[in-house]
Amino acid sequence: MTEKQTAFELLIPDNIQGMAKEISTISNQCVDISRSAQDNMITAFAMASGVTRLRQIFDMPEIKGMVEAMANTPLGFLTDRDPNNTYNKKPPYKYQEIKECVIEGMLKGYRITNNEMNIIAGKFYPAKNGRYRLIKESPGITDFDFWTTPSQDEGNGHSKVACFATWKQDGVPQSIGVKHDDGTDERLVFRVRKNAAMGEDAVIGKALSKLFGRVLTKISGVMSPESTDIVVSEAVVKADLSHLKNGKTKEDAPVPPAPPPGPGPRKVNYKPQTKTKILAQWQDLYDEYGQVAHDAMGKLGIKTVETDKQISQITDMCLSLSDN
Repeated sequence: MTEKQTAFELLIPDNIQGMAKEISTISNQCVDISRSAQDNMITAFAMASGVTRLRQIFDMPEIKGMVEAMANTPLGFLTDRDPNNTYNKKPPYKYQEIKECVIEGMLKGYRITNNEMNIIAGKFYPAKNGRYRLIKESPGITDFDFWTTPSQDEGNGHSKVACFATWKQDGVPQSIGVKHDDGTDERLVFRVRKNAAMGEDAVIGKALSKLFGRVLTKISGVMSPESTDIVVSEAVVKADLSHLKNGKTKEDAPVPPAPPPGPGPRKVNYKPQTKTKILAQWQDLYDEYGQVAHDAMGKLGIKTVETDKQISQITDMCLSLSDN
């Protein structure tokens, strides 16, 4: 045991050191099996066994306290229900909700430190830091490098960022988002939703998270969700993807056709004194998502907007539509 390991273990109470090591062992074994197993039933049984045991361990009071201490801090993992966030109007997640997301993340190779995972809309979401580490630690991956262009403001709360990455997999050069010598163009331009509080670094960070997800998909053959893969009030919000080709957004893509006539969104009547900046953002989101937002309102059981309380409910829902 090294001096550094001894110093770290001094910070961990003796009664939970064994449980902490067991959690790491189970997580690492499940990740290794999912990467290498040829029989899908072996993977399924390993995951089932891992989930069962981790649920038992995470229900122990000592472990529960540790996990709760790591929630809503960049040193641990962030959620969209941070009680310290003045814009959040929802109660913090219950421990059982946090526990299930943490277990899912750990069995997929993510850690609950260094903001490697987030909890968004009650679901586990892999974050940029975790994706980057998994790429660097993937077997056979060397010389991983990446870069982006500066963001280009599109208006309406969106920016475009072109992303590129190169690496070697088992010694064979690989790339994504680059133009090859044979003329093959694999431009990878991500459209990122932003708000007034986001600077250039935040916009680039969101684009990089998307890029790392694409790299992981290419490396492992397993789809990695992007920022738009968010479930809102049980209704999956889907943008019009008719202008996409092979998963890449072309800069010269044609403007999607207008949707066919339909019932349209419900009329929203709000008092002048409640028309704040945040409601203006909500109106933009509502106009953009159209029928999707209309259906999501139905899922919430909201028929009309008559009070400030109902306005607040819809605002929370539509803010959740944005990339977190």
